Amino acid sequence: MLTPKRSLVVRAASTKVRAAADDNAALVFSAERSVLLELVEPATSGWVKVKHRDGPVGYVKAADVWGE
Repeated sequence: MLTPKRSLVVRAASTKVRAAADDNAALVFSAERSVLLELVEPATSGWVKVKHRDGPVGYVKAADVWGE
């Protein structure tokens, strides 16, 4: 069965998910390698908007995830 949801996998040892697409934005949460994140918006300016299965939404560097 196919789903319209797209998932990304964290490929960095650890990555920070920020409130905005900026290194200085507030930290929403951190994700460790192999964590699945839902793609909310494709990459723009090197950042991807993602959602954790528990609900938090934020931006992660595109280079830190795989599967876009």
